[in-house]
Amino acid sequence: MKSLPIVQGLLMWSIDRQPINAMLRYDIGDPFAVTLAFVDNAGRQTVSYLFGRALLIDGLEGPAGEDLILIGPHEADGFTVVTLTPEHGALPMEFHVATSVLRKFVEATCRWVPLGREIDHLDLDQAVAYLLGATS
Repeated sequence: MKSLPIVQGLLMWSIDRQPINAMLRYDIGDPFAVTLAFVDNAGRQTVSYLFGRALLIDGLEGPAGEDLILIGPHEADGFTVVTLTPEHGALPMEFHVATSVLRKFVEATCRWVPLGREIDHLDLDQAVAYLLGATS
């Protein structure tokens, strides 16, 4: 039985204090990952980043990540900094997010799939078929 994903709306602020709409998504079909997606005013997803749930969890406690995605506490209490570096040599983009919203999302994912139990939710046959290029 497939479960619905956990989705959390986010209001992020750019470095120039412009509000940006985004959402976090966690799907049991990929229990190690979360997706951060930016959405337009109509609620349509525009750009998304897929990264490890562990990176988000680690970033709530201290600086974490490298290269494309960095997450860590902001110097102002209550906020977390998310730095995204787009591919193709574009400059990094820094966003501020309320830490409480990120914690709420992480706690929901951990209730659904406890840390260390992700492997219990992988469909290994499907993963192997995908890696071997098989179609169903």
